[in-house]
Amino acid sequence: RGPAAAAAAGLGVTRLRSFLEELLKQRYLRNLAYIVPQLQQACSRASMQLGEVEQILEELTPEQLRAVCGRSALRFTAALEVAVRGSVDPAAKALGQTLQQEQDAGGGALLTAAAAAFGEAEAAAAEDGGEASLFGGAQYHRLMREFHAAVRALPAVAVLPEDVTNAMGVSAQDDPMHVSRVACAIALRRSAEQLGAVVARLFVRLQHVMRRMLLYVVRQEASQLANQAAEAAEAGATGG
Repeated sequence: RGPAAAAAAGLGVTRLRSFLEELLKQRYLRNLAYIVPQLQQACSRASMQLGEVEQILEELTPEQLRAVCGRSALRFTAALEVAVRGSVDPAAKALGQTLQQEQDAGGGALLTAAAAAFGEAEAAAAEDGGEASLFGGAQYHRLMREFHAAVRALPAVAVLPEDVTNAMGVSAQDDPMHVSRVACAIALRRSAEQLGAVVARLFVRLQHVMRRMLLYVVRQEASQLANQAAEAAEAGATGG
């Protein structure tokens, strides 16, 4: 036996370890008599609840499923209507966003810097109510005001004679009616491209606003289901 082992034996470390191991073993064996019955009871309760669930599923009819789906759909539409029409619910207020927050999270502003410089009045209209933290229908209406301002701020489309000439090619360039039709077609196409870019940004922003509404609906549904589960558990405990 080495010097370290001899020193440990002299200090009683080995005997202390043996004592602690024996004490742990005794307590484990003593508690085992309490732990095993508790585990058996938990297993029995779980088996009973599983049997009840299986019985409910076996007795479930298509009519009952349709009724459950119908009630869920009604709750969903009711919560969505509240989100659109407006609510003082703290859960809805917590989802509100300022205009800057909405733009940062939802794809950017509808009114570009160039368009804002072109129309100062439209730029001011687009930022109207921007500091307010809005949600749901109010947030949607603010977005539509921004969209209207962005459309009004679009610059006029310019069609140069060379654009018409290039578009006509070898066609009858001396026919005034034909020249006018080509010029109108070019103007309409460029206007559609301008407006299409704004509409594309509007679509992304609308998706963001709708996701905020749906998040409120999901949270409301989860809260209602949790309350129902708590009431059922309380009723069961009272009945038991």
